[in-house]
Amino acid sequence: FFVLNVQEVVLSKMTSKKRSSSPPIAPEAKKQFLKAKKKDFRQTKVVPPTSEEIINLREAQDLFKSNLFRLQLNEMLSEIKLDYLRLGKLDSALHKLNSFMSELPTEQNLSLLPKYTTNLPVKLQNLLESINFTFAPPENINVIGSFLLHTITKPILNVDIAVEIPKSVFNPKLDLLNYRYFDKRNLYLNVLYTHLKESQDFKAVEIEYFRGDHRKPILSIPLTEAKLFFLRIFPTFSDSTFEPKALKQTKRNIEKENDVKKISNYNNRIMEDMHFADNLKYLHGVVDTCSSLGEAIMIFKAWLYKRRIIQSTDSFNGFLISMLFVHLVHIRKISKHMSSFQMFRTCIQYLASRALTEGISLSETAKEKGNINLKEFKDSFDVVMVDPTGTYNLASRVSKDALEEIEHEASLTFEYLTDEVLDSFEPIFTAKNDPQLKYDYHFSFVIKRAEKTSFRNLARKTQQILKKGFADRVHLLRLTNLIKMDKKKARFSFGVIANTTNMFKELISGPSADDIEKAKEFQAFWGEKAEIRRFKDGSIIEAVVWETNDKKQIPEQMVRHLMKRHFQVDERTVKFKGHEIDELFEKEKFVSHKSVQETFETFVKLLRSFSDLPLAVHSVRPSSPALSNTEVFPPSPSLFRPSPSHRNKHGAFVEAVLQFESSGYWPEELNALRAMKSAFFGRLATKVQKKSLGTAIGLNHLDVAVDESLVVRLRIAIPREFALMKRDSKLPVNSVSLPSPEEIQVVYRPNHVGLVHSLSLKFEHFSETVRHIKRWFHGNMFSGCICDEVIELLVGYVFTCPRPFMGPSSSVAGVLRVLELIASFDWAISPLPVFLDASFTGEDYRRFVSDYEKDPYDRSLFIVTPYDFQSVWTLNSPVKSNWQRIVSYAKLSAEGLRKNMEATDFKRESWLSLFRSNLKEFDLILRLNPKLAAQKRGGLGGAGGQAMNRGEIAKTLGLVTFYPFDNFLNVLNMNYSNRALFFYDELRGDTIGLVWKPNAFLLKPFKPTTEHSSLPILLVGEGKKENPKLNSLPNILEILQDMIKFGEGFLVSIGVSDGTMLYSSQN
Repeated sequence: FFVLNVQEVVLSKMTSKKRSSSPPIAPEAKKQFLKAKKKDFRQTKVVPPTSEEIINLREAQDLFKSNLFRLQLNEMLSEIKLDYLRLGKLDSALHKLNSFMSELPTEQNLSLLPKYTTNLPVKLQNLLESINFTFAPPENINVIGSFLLHTITKPILNVDIAVEIPKSVFNPKLDLLNYRYFDKRNLYLNVLYTHLKESQDFKAVEIEYFRGDHRKPILSIPLTEAKLFFLRIFPTFSDSTFEPKALKQTKRNIEKENDVKKISNYNNRIMEDMHFADNLKYLHGVVDTCSSLGEAIMIFKAWLYKRRIIQSTDSFNGFLISMLFVHLVHIRKISKHMSSFQMFRTCIQYLASRALTEGISLSETAKEKGNINLKEFKDSFDVVMVDPTGTYNLASRVSKDALEEIEHEASLTFEYLTDEVLDSFEPIFTAKNDPQLKYDYHFSFVIKRAEKTSFRNLARKTQQILKKGFADRVHLLRLTNLIKMDKKKARFSFGVIANTTNMFKELISGPSADDIEKAKEFQAFWGEKAEIRRFKDGSIIEAVVWETNDKKQIPEQMVRHLMKRHFQVDERTVKFKGHEIDELFEKEKFVSHKSVQETFETFVKLLRSFSDLPLAVHSVRPSSPALSNTEVFPPSPSLFRPSPSHRNKHGAFVEAVLQFESSGYWPEELNALRAMKSAFFGRLATKVQKKSLGTAIGLNHLDVAVDESLVVRLRIAIPREFALMKRDSKLPVNSVSLPSPEEIQVVYRPNHVGLVHSLSLKFEHFSETVRHIKRWFHGNMFSGCICDEVIELLVGYVFTCPRPFMGPSSSVAGVLRVLELIASFDWAISPLPVFLDASFTGEDYRRFVSDYEKDPYDRSLFIVTPYDFQSVWTLNSPVKSNWQRIVSYAKLSAEGLRKNMEATDFKRESWLSLFRSNLKEFDLILRLNPKLAAQKRGGLGGAGGQAMNRGEIAKTLGLVTFYPFDNFLNVLNMNYSNRALFFYDELRGDTIGLVWKPNAFLLKPFKPTTEHSSLPILLVGEGKKENPKLNSLPNILEILQDMIKFGEGFLVSIGVSDGTMLYSSQN
């Protein structure tokens, strides 16, 4: 039926078109055509969709939420998968290596030959003379790991090879004792290393340490013929080499050692080498039964790699993840009928539930016999994953902190997968996830290790102490780097995701003083900081109180105290990062936002008290950044009683929108309605003046001097006014029109300020991050290129949609993430959704995206919010050239900020450079008289000194209304905006940077009526018949002369980036 109707529509369109070249179709021909088509359609066999197609359709609707996610996932899989049909060179290298090692000669008493011990990777525990070592070629050489399972994932292309050491090499009764097994294992590996170094094909062999364990080296061979591949050689032994009873977890194979944890770890590391083949066989059997399991493992590996988890030596690797998936198959969390992405999602949900904390066992037969005691394993290891044989712990090297990290990341990822609004592919698989972006605070210190303590164990101990000390103050604390300085010293670096609610608490509550054992433990941990305190509720407890004038210093004090007490760390080596940007500006004094808001609230109460107005005051809504805690410098008290009529944008005033109760008596004509507004302003001015407050009525506003520190500029919002404006514009009734400047001023701006203020109350570091980012824009001379509302929305996005992280809990983290957002977001084709509150639903966003894709707006950036689907703040700015410049500056600043965070010392100049523009980037630099070019305070220094405040200007000029900088800048833009771009810093106001537009110096036809400061050029054609053409180029000399005239008495100098002066007022 559908096909026939389509044919009918096509035929009707064909017959309706007027074509002179073809005659119309006859009715009989049309009938015969449709009859034939109907017959063909009935004879056609309709093939029902396959089960795979039905599953794919359901997944696209229910699991992926969109076809785009599925396409992105398939594209990612195609990039990380290995094409096993094109590995001829790798196969050849494997065959060569197998033949080479199989033909190695047998050698006896190698313990006495020094040539095999000079390059030994680790120090032996026993004397070489006491070891009877005979080398023999490997018993078996097998490829193991992800390569055989077809789960190897780019970019990590390691091919693991198990080399079985012959039984004759070991003494079954002695070699399990006192590290003798490791000595023989490493001697055997050293022989292999020596022979491979002497070979022609494998001389690039290097020594690595298995998961950071210096007692278990392995060999790594980079292949020249198969680039990017590494062959890794693991020494192993067969399960018949030693008696199984001798390798039980609690069997003491180290003399004079009673620590159960050390004994279990010792035995576990030996058993690792025995079960490589068994584990591979076990994995292969399960993967073969689940066709999608291998692909799910690859997806999970890509997820781990993006979060830099799989690269950590104390976290999960590909093998452990494969075993975890097999466990989920056995407990029936994963079914063989699931797709790969369903399996991935199930594994993420399992980890997010923290189920792995209790430990798991993959040994079914041992469970049935009752031989598995998970508690025994948990007493010795942080994370427990018992192998299929039930004899050892696969996850013995995984630390508790590493498990917490992967569970933390899984929880965030599961939130993204269940998000009904935004696409989750980018934060899960492609977003940057480096430590500088991930963590709020970073600290490091230099620590010395004891004689028999490895740096690896020392790192675990320090992490345990720090985690116990910070407790609920942090969501995650993780070792991020370990740099060895010499054999005994190393610098440990840690990252912290802070819990802002508890991070800066001054009090640490301990146990009751009556609980003697716990009280002693608390005192032993905190030392002299612990003290008994009595509280108002009558309780007497052990407590630690951090006394400081700045609560932000408490985390640093905790680190210094704990490291000094437990590890004797020199406090001078402790470096704490997270507040550097705050420290740059902490000495600047300005009125707090709180005092401005209190003054404003007092004025609002006054307005509400006027009971004899024609209409009662319904609301007074703030519309200035100073009332949302995001103004860099809130209005400050002046040196004289303000005259409201003399205020401008740089004066001490805030704006608010006044709305009266609804009324049906407002005029139906626009001019009459506006006249009525003016009458209301007059009535309000009269009422306010009776309270001894100064007033001044403007064209569409009323200024009220509340006190000597603040002037409030009131505007009136009348919904009918905008309906009348739309009616008078003669637009179609159902057309979508952009809001007028008046509507933006009295409707959009109050909505915006209200939501931004709520964010400043919800997120502790939101306000200071906004102020720092505004400083960055101003300091890099982008004032005027972008409005404050856009900056606040960019920061709002980072806090309300911080994916793939938690919201930033320090100003440094917030600034870096905003710079990364500006530098990396695809502004050309994607709108930025900012969820300032919960009113923005998934249906709203999908409808907007659909409309946006059909008719994209030609702007530099597009930001959609719950109150604005048209991105009103980017209607006119920034222009594309300026935005491209901002993006490039953001990239450079983000790189510089990262380097500063990695540096151990705080270099003030290096941090300040992020907030200063490089003047060498400009073609011309115009210096202004700093005494006359007064702007908002807060500029980061520069030639000419600091700007004067408004009171000093009043004393000097006697006029506050005269503002030379704005006037001069307007003149420049009015005359030369078609030839140059002008950049300035609103917080300094003594420098203007000029960049010539590239097309300004192209030849253009000369027009006497429109050309100004141009140089006419006559071009004579080559042919005789061609008439000469008069063109023009900018006359730079004349332009400079005009600028000097415009800025006479105000312009100090004009120079170029290399320091050459073109003009100076002093000469």
